[in-house]
Amino acid sequence: MQYEVYLDVLFLENMMMDFLILLAVKKVFPCSATYGSLLAGSFTGSLLTCAILFFPCPVWTRYILLFFLVNSCMTVIGLKIRTFPVFFKAWILLYLASFLLGSIMSWLRLYFGKFFRIISFLFTLGICGFFLLYHGLLFLKKLWKSQDHSFDVILTVNGKDFHLKAFLDSGNHLSDPLTGKPVHIISKDACQKISSQISPGRLRYIPYRTIQKTTSILPVFSVKKMRITGESEFLIQSPLIGISEQKNFGNGKYEMLLHPEDC
Repeated sequence: MQYEVYLDVLFLENMMMDFLILLAVKKVFPCSATYGSLLAGSFTGSLLTCAILFFPCPVWTRYILLFFLVNSCMTVIGLKIRTFPVFFKAWILLYLASFLLGSIMSWLRLYFGKFFRIISFLFTLGICGFFLLYHGLLFLKKLWKSQDHSFDVILTVNGKDFHLKAFLDSGNHLSDPLTGKPVHIISKDACQKISSQISPGRLRYIPYRTIQKTTSILPVFSVKKMRITGESEFLIQSPLIGISEQKNFGNGKYEMLLHPEDC
């Protein structure tokens, strides 16, 4: 029995499904994935799948590459997973999502088979268009905010609100290696204001690199929510807050450095 396979259709359908799978996993699994990384992961997964299927090799080798290499690359690139325990959980979840979506797509193909190629093509164009639009709006947003990077922040800790003056630090790329969440930094003086609400058991430590390229550890804790107000308003649930050794920032003008990913 022979089958006629169109490479363009195979690539577009796989990219569409891979993007949907990664997007679904991102919604239920804590990670630092962005729409750009999801697009890169789905593109890589589809490209590898096509290469493996069309490259002459033993069947068992092909199955191993498809089941382990493709999903692993999608997990690392698409979901930006870097630690093995988190990678293993995300990898299993990716397989479950693939199985469920595969069943749904098989049902759709059964009833809409004639239009599947067009749908895949339009969906892929939609993904690329959305990606360009999203980053275009982010660029405009950065231009809009380029004149003022100061914000008023309200931290809610144990039901109490604490008001801080914050600065959006574009150089702050610190994230929690366990969950991928961005880490906002408060000064030593600001921490003393809320220290009565933070029990030692709530603190944990994450590694980070200083400007001098030395490795150190930073105490972090989670609060219930953080409201950021300025030209726009943001409400962040369960943000991670790191405690700096500096007494204040900006010559005493600011008490907190915000991570740009949340603003």
